[in-house]
Amino acid sequence: MSRTLRRVMLLSFALVLLLVDILTKWATVAFLRDRPPVVLLPVLDFRYIENRDIAFSLLEWLPDKARPIVIILLAGLMTIYVIFLFVRYAADFLLLGFGLSLILSGAIGNLLDRFTRGFVVDFIHVHYGTYSWPVFNVADICVSTGIGLIAIGLFLIPDENSTPKTEEAEASPTPDAPKA
Repeated sequence: MSRTLRRVMLLSFALVLLLVDILTKWATVAFLRDRPPVVLLPVLDFRYIENRDIAFSLLEWLPDKARPIVIILLAGLMTIYVIFLFVRYAADFLLLGFGLSLILSGAIGNLLDRFTRGFVVDFIHVHYGTYSWPVFNVADICVSTGIGLIAIGLFLIPDENSTPKTEEAEASPTPDAPKA
């Protein structure tokens, strides 16, 4: 398969995921805003949340007026970097390509929310007893899964500095080796 075809397939995959993210956020706003959570399972419900920060409220220490600007700048820079990595590596290493596609779709999905709404719509709530995981969305799942795939892929990509030993190289004596 050509590199161009791989890139097109990976970008199509990212576009489909981006559309799923956009549609689920639209449905969340249309059907869950100003309504009680919809319980799907004893440990899972859908609810409307406006997230004006980033994961785990890491930037809550910033002043309210500066936070959206900093978040959009950071997200924009990271998205540009992921695009660079995608163009450079996605076609060569399929697992890395899928990971970057996932991250790209999630980053763009949340960035679109920040530009159009001023916040990110989150709706998936996982909980058990008194434990409650922060509410998230499809874009967050894409970014997290993409990071996991890249982490796995980094272990599978051959190191450019290591050269595989061939039978021929192992059979020939090195100059320092004693002769039998």
